[in-house]
Amino acid sequence: MILLISQFNSKQHIFKLIKSINITSCRLVVVNHSEDNLYLPGVDFININKSVSLSKSRNIALDYCVEKGYFKECNYIMFPDDDAAFSEDFWENIDFRLNQTSLFNVEDNGKIMFKWWHYGYLSYKNVMSSNIVINIKDFKNFRFDENLGIGSKFGSGEDLDLFWSIGDGKFNLLKDIFIHHTLVSSNYRDINDQSRLNKYFLGHLKVCQKHNRILPVVFSLFIPIARIILFKSFNHNFKIFKNRLKSILKFNRKI
Repeated sequence: MILLISQFNSKQHIFKLIKSINITSCRLVVVNHSEDNLYLPGVDFININKSVSLSKSRNIALDYCVEKGYFKECNYIMFPDDDAAFSEDFWENIDFRLNQTSLFNVEDNGKIMFKWWHYGYLSYKNVMSSNIVINIKDFKNFRFDENLGIGSKFGSGEDLDLFWSIGDGKFNLLKDIFIHHTLVSSNYRDINDQSRLNKYFLGHLKVCQKHNRILPVVFSLFIPIARIILFKSFNHNFKIFKNRLKSILKFNRKI
């Protein structure tokens, strides 16, 4: 298996992630954005020593893997975020459970990502970069859209672009295999951080437009309205609804 990681957060995060990886089970390629060159036995560090977008960083790593021949010797590829960590039994379970392109579960302080109502047409709600593992045969010559993701014009959407480009139907759901990761950053929990929230939602709109997906856009408006009706939580959810609707109406002018 190939693991491609872009090092954005502190070195403490990246080394915690590396410590949770069974190096003998994978090719670990890390694009290092920090000023200092990094080195560890068994890890391929690409020391670019500058900040680039997440999608560009991953494309640099993909080109490196092609050059090194890793696509010919490995069967699967993953893109864990640098502040994620694998569960203690992940590598033991993955060896006998993984037999096709899959999504596995994400845990954040006891909260589990997969929900029963996220299957079928809402399967995209289970998707984030860290929990996608793709068979190399399905991956083919995919490259990340450098307009999508952290550090780009549109602040999100690279994970959905990967998921929809490979094809929803190719993914098996592995609900009892885990990676630990904060499900939503603290910045996105803060409804007052509208600049980041709006940029994140624009990325969602962009990737939906790219793949001609209407349902996720409709669903993004329906959820805050449903919360107002069911939970009587008006102020917070109305603000979400209003800003999402405003973003949709302005979307064509922003692109």
